[in-house]
Amino acid sequence: MSRSFAVDLGTSTTRVFASSRGIVLREPSIIALNSQTKKVIAFGSKASEEVGKTPGYNVLMEPLQNGAVADFEVTERMLEIIFSKAGAKKFQKPRVVIGVAKATTEVERRAIREAAKIAGSSKVLLIEQSMAAAIGAGLPIGEPMASMIVDIGAGTTEAAIFALGGMVTGETTRIGGRSIDLQIQSYFRREYSLAISREVAEEVKIQLAGAEIDDREVIAEIRGRDTMSGYPCAVRVKRSEINEAISDLVGQIINTVKACLAQAPPDLGQDLIANGIFLTGGCALLRNLPEKIAKETMLPVEIVDNPMDTVVIGASKSFQFIDALESKKGN
Repeated sequence: MSRSFAVDLGTSTTRVFASSRGIVLREPSIIALNSQTKKVIAFGSKASEEVGKTPGYNVLMEPLQNGAVADFEVTERMLEIIFSKAGAKKFQKPRVVIGVAKATTEVERRAIREAAKIAGSSKVLLIEQSMAAAIGAGLPIGEPMASMIVDIGAGTTEAAIFALGGMVTGETTRIGGRSIDLQIQSYFRREYSLAISREVAEEVKIQLAGAEIDDREVIAEIRGRDTMSGYPCAVRVKRSEINEAISDLVGQIINTVKACLAQAPPDLGQDLIANGIFLTGGCALLRNLPEKIAKETMLPVEIVDNPMDTVVIGASKSFQFIDALESKKGN
């Protein structure tokens, strides 16, 4: 039997779960190419190390943008590398389950399937990320009682309510952690004439930013390049400034949660009051975000264990459905 892989093809990070071995790969979803020869130079963290340091003919590609395939050919080549790094053999075509955003169009889904097949997979199954996240978080989605998951990744935010094994209602926005990073970069350029890298913006988000103002004001020194002089420089900023700068995006994430709740049948209200909302995805770790969502929705909110891996763990459990289908075909 061919090896089976579950893939969380994230905007920021790609994770792979191999049957019987667990998570075997966590790498940034980035690839470095020589633009002259089209040769792959590096993938993942090695490619990330090349950011800002590569010669002009070397280019860095991020084939996934906001949960969608932005470049089919590069996605295909990245999947080939991913399968190889995860342990797939050329003569042993793997079965693959890939988590995709709910907002992914049928054209984009077809592109992902084709890219995975060309990259060497024998069978490709797509599962919506919110469903995979709910399964990976261990929520009782097969029960008659409603469960709600909010997956806040780098490229998208997905809110969904499940019951009896299916999605009752769902809402998606293509806003996530990457949007917040870009907003922080824009803020420093606009207010301080300071150009900072995306990596620095992400550090500001992790170390300084929050979903709402708290009592602990923090001042940090942020280094970058002065856009006027071109020289390296540093500025001192307050946490409250960053919180205010990203407040609109945080509001849109919360509005996605509210829109999902507004579509839910009234009969599920008691279940959601009892069970609350579960957050997953890297951006779920934004400071004070659970408290902010709880205040806005008046429901209990908590972050699941291991929030960054829930999608790939949940996708991996789809293997049993593939096996069941193959068993039925064989009978």
